[in-house]
Amino acid sequence: MAVDHVRQNTSDTYEVVGGYLSPVSDRYNKAGLASATHRVRMCELACEQTSDWLMVDPWEAIQKEYQPTAVVLNHITTSVNDQLGGISISSEPDAPKKPAQVALLGGSDLLQTMSQPGVWSLDDLDLIIGSHGIFVIERSGSNVSDALAPLNEWSEKMGKNWLENIQVVRQLIANDISSTRIRQFLRWGMSVQYLLPNCVIEYLREHQLYRDPVEDNHPLGDGKGKGKGKMVEGSSNTASDGARVA
Repeated sequence: MAVDHVRQNTSDTYEVVGGYLSPVSDRYNKAGLASATHRVRMCELACEQTSDWLMVDPWEAIQKEYQPTAVVLNHITTSVNDQLGGISISSEPDAPKKPAQVALLGGSDLLQTMSQPGVWSLDDLDLIIGSHGIFVIERSGSNVSDALAPLNEWSEKMGKNWLENIQVVRQLIANDISSTRIRQFLRWGMSVQYLLPNCVIEYLREHQLYRDPVEDNHPLGDGKGKGKGKMVEGSSNTASDGARVA
């Protein structure tokens, strides 16, 4: 969706040349997540078998301390522009390179957290939105307009205009799939067929991930047998949890 948005709306300014999944480290301390090692590998498998432009950067995942989003974006920018020398503008061997603009891709629920006072530092928001930019995919239950108002107010007080760096990606086909719901399905013993690539489902089965009991109610009945974590085979289209995309 984000790539289509760029092609159809900002092709005179941007061209998508690649994307990185950056799984958070274990120090993120979110209950119910598999270890960073497993999450990195699932992301790698998904990218290798389903995408020709997405990659995995394991740097954030292996850090001993939690890394804020702004720090991760700066790391990727340094890796691409300083260590790799930027992006080639043609296929010629000695073609000149130009710096890449590294932006954050996230859901509108992420944007809503950014608009809540005290959740994100203004310095980090200024770097993320003002310097890098963010592509926001609409998600059910998250009102983008409500989130934009305070962000606009804060940026104006700094003499800046963050809104010009926020690209809202409309969902033309509703998609409410989330990693949280995927984990719930696995713990309930429900099928995730067509929600994850086959290679990721096989990895989950092999390593017995997300099979621990859950306390929340089963959505399809009285909860009999919940928490058994029996895996069901499947295939297709989402990556694993705890990953930022830049």
